[in-house]
Amino acid sequence: MTIALLRSAIAVRACVGAAAFLALAVLLLAPAEANGTAIKVVLAYTQGVSNFGPATATGAAEILMKEGEIKVTAAGLQPLITQTYQFWLMNTRTNEVYSGGRLSPDARGAVSVTNVLPAEIPNKGYNLAFFSVEGPDIVARTPSAQRSIAGPVAPAPGSEERPAVLPNTGGELPGRGSYVVVPPMPSEAENPMRWAAGALFTLLAAAGGYLVGRRTVLKENTR
Repeated sequence: MTIALLRSAIAVRACVGAAAFLALAVLLLAPAEANGTAIKVVLAYTQGVSNFGPATATGAAEILMKEGEIKVTAAGLQPLITQTYQFWLMNTRTNEVYSGGRLSPDARGAVSVTNVLPAEIPNKGYNLAFFSVEGPDIVARTPSAQRSIAGPVAPAPGSEERPAVLPNTGGELPGRGSYVVVPPMPSEAENPMRWAAGALFTLLAAAGGYLVGRRTVLKENTR
């Protein structure tokens, strides 16, 4: 085999090997398929938490922590004209709160919505979920003092928290300035460590593919 043909064969085999390694890198670095277990919450007018709207209002929520989804249905809410509801998860022991998005009931006070959040929900040992009443223009960072239906949240899968009965809130939840806001987790696209690891793995995969292809051609040429 001439030197030119040998170099050409090495290049072709190296590209094939690199492509195989890159395909493996894509599979390993792709986000895992979501398979989280839903945390189900029963919502009702709750003593010590609720102070707004009809006492007959009821609802339910399904919280998918890993998927970053919150599915909410409710009926009998007080219809709002210039305001809206916002869903919250709270750890009443630490006053940490996480916004699950806004809710806009119809004229009968009914709502059915799935809020898809930018990333998975941080696990902060939430033990309470509730609706607050907020202004119409922006998503509130912390809950207002007006709260509608609420319910206890069971521990997330894998959490060391004990199962919750209705949280003891001590009569009233803290004022708006006393809550601790839980920041959203970075999405896969925003995770710098993941992309750094991906770049390094891709570089190593390309180098490995080249070496495998080159070694294969050289072995065949020495036979």
